[in-house]
Amino acid sequence: MGWESKASDFFDPETMVPAIGQGVMAIENAPAKQPRAELVADLNHRPTGLELEAERAFLRELGGDARSRLRVGQDEGRIGSGWWV
Repeated sequence: MGWESKASDFFDPETMVPAIGQGVMAIENAPAKQPRAELVADLNHRPTGLELEAERAFLRELGGDARSRLRVGQDEGRIGSGWWV
């Protein structure tokens, strides 16, 4: 979203490991409300959606659920580039 300059600090995964999907905002829409879905379609951030899908696939593959202590994330160059588990 381009708000990095507004952050006073970033969490280091060595200090605080986010839960899978933590930090993702979602807008839920009932299937019968298709016109509303079209109104908010521009708010979709495809890279974030793909990262979330990858995190959830990781969780499913290991048999985890919302209470599992499994964590995975993608670092955008602040600590080093790539995925961490």
